[in-house]
Amino acid sequence: MPTMDQVWEQLQLITARLATLQERCDLNHQRLDDLQHTLDAGLATLANGLHRNLEQQERTQEQLALQAVQNRTVICGLDKISRDTRLLANLGDLRPQFHGELVGGETRVRPAA
Repeated sequence: MPTMDQVWEQLQLITARLATLQERCDLNHQRLDDLQHTLDAGLATLANGLHRNLEQQERTQEQLALQAVQNRTVICGLDKISRDTRLLANLGDLRPQFHGELVGGETRVRPAA
């Protein structure tokens, strides 16, 4: 059977080991707290970046919609110019075979060139 001194020494050793474990646990707890703060900050930064990205995407969609309206307006204008040009070309083709020419106050009819 161990003596009282041996029991006391074992208790001292156990107490020292428990103190070391407590220090390690405290250190690990601090590290976990630091990690949690880092993760929270990173998550906040990520959420902020995603929010900005979403806002930029919405602005881009608005600009693309406006661009589409502008493109349709330009296309309609070009289509009208095209129709007017075809109309003028068709009218030119329908001109009379003979046209009048004013010469010395008289109108003469001559064949078109």
